[in-house]
Amino acid sequence: MSTLSSVRPPQLDALAHGRWTEESRSSDDVPGRSSRSTITFGVLILALCKPDSLTYLGLGWLDTLLVTLDVLLLVVMLAQLARGAFRASRVTKAIAFLFTVLAFSTVIHAGDLFLLAKMAGPAVAACLLTDYAVARNPLNFLRGAAGGLLLAFTANLFTIFLYYPEGMYSTSWVVGDTYLMGFDNAMIYNLLPLCVYALLWSLINRGRLISAVSVAAVLVSTVSVFYVQALSGMAQIIVMLLVLFFGAIGWIRPGLRVIMLVMWCFLGTLIVLADRISFIPSELFARYGKDATLTGRTVLWHDAIEAFISSPLTGVGVGKNLIGRDWHIYPHPHSLIADTLYTMGLLGAIAFVLIIVNVARSLGGPQQSTKAAAVIFAGVFALLVGDLVNSVQFKALFWATFALAPHAYRLSQLALRPRDEATDVTSMTVR
Repeated sequence: MSTLSSVRPPQLDALAHGRWTEESRSSDDVPGRSSRSTITFGVLILALCKPDSLTYLGLGWLDTLLVTLDVLLLVVMLAQLARGAFRASRVTKAIAFLFTVLAFSTVIHAGDLFLLAKMAGPAVAACLLTDYAVARNPLNFLRGAAGGLLLAFTANLFTIFLYYPEGMYSTSWVVGDTYLMGFDNAMIYNLLPLCVYALLWSLINRGRLISAVSVAAVLVSTVSVFYVQALSGMAQIIVMLLVLFFGAIGWIRPGLRVIMLVMWCFLGTLIVLADRISFIPSELFARYGKDATLTGRTVLWHDAIEAFISSPLTGVGVGKNLIGRDWHIYPHPHSLIADTLYTMGLLGAIAFVLIIVNVARSLGGPQQSTKAAAVIFAGVFALLVGDLVNSVQFKALFWATFALAPHAYRLSQLALRPRDEATDVTSMTVR
């Protein structure tokens, strides 16, 4: 630990690591550059979370453009990493290892390499972008990410109102993907990161969690999932708000976060290995069109585990479909744990455990009793709760939220800076 005196907050990281030069000045300080950085980050985040529905909306050219941006972003981030412009965190390295295992399994089992690229490329790029941006330009990154996602999902909410006036499960003429950014359970995997970005931006820029941007983000997210009656999404929003509230007031301390992550792993494994979720009353899901098998999910879990048993070390890779109830074809088994075992086997399980361990190390230390850490943990835990019954396929921001964990302490330090940018920090402790 060392104490830095009379240093402006944007330069803390560079000075603390002995890399201070005039070029280390954050673009948060320069109005013109700040606006350009904010817009750039917003566009990049939108490119990373683009929905496949764009082609159905006649926007195939935009889909191609955003895919190209994803590829360019990955190349640029890898180049920046190679030249030492930033360091990849342990969480990002563990996530990259996970997708390396997935690539290995897909290749040896002659899986779908294009599908693999669509999954792995944006996910790794999003994590590297998070490490780069939080280290060099955190405020503009959070502002751009929150602003871009908020605009996109506000427009998305209006398209849902327009095409599904009675709600997704009530409108009788639902046909195709006539929406902008997605609906149903998949939508929550971008809405929760939106809330995390908005809350962190509010905390750093305003010194408090509640602001117009954070309230708008939570409101749009809540209305979206409740209107379409996405049960897991509704549960995730509620979990995030509860964990955030109790974390912000100090009831969920760093040690308890570690315990909660361990409990999630245990519960997720128990659910996947159970033949039926008989302890959940079917009446609870009846009004949402679900049953005790969670609309056939337990059938998928059983078949996924059978496939894992047949290839325990590497799984079957990407591109092998599962046959569910009524002969419906699924590209994944609707469970993060089952999906990991199914596609990557024991090697993937080890990689996923490394991710959880590093997130726990990042958010479970005694120095992480901060609101920034509480926000990130609330987002991560809510995402994991949803993935007890869903799978992460094309959700780059899911992994990007995990990648925020190692930066919780830095973000909490930035939140302590004076609101007046012209005022130097007279004393700040840097780890």
